[in-house]
Amino acid sequence: PEQYGEKFLAFARAMRKADPTIRIGAIGLENYGPYQFNSHHDWNEKVMRLTGAEMDFFAIHNAYAPVGPP
Repeated sequence: PEQYGEKFLAFARAMRKADPTIRIGAIGLENYGPYQFNSHHDWNEKVMRLTGAEMDFFAIHNAYAPVGPP
C-alpha cells in the first residue's frame, strides 16, 4: 500500500497539472468469497491515509478480478 500510495500521488499530481478539473480515484481492496487475493489487510486504511488529500473517490474492489478456478 505504501508503494501504491506514492505512485498514486505522483500520478495524481502530474494529471492535475495537465488538467486541474480531472477526477482521480484510488483503488481499495477487499477479499470477497473464498479467495484471499489481498494479503494487506490494512490496505484501505493506509491508502486512504496516504492519498486522501489527492483522491476524489475510492473504488473498493478486488483488483485481480475477474479470476476463477480452472
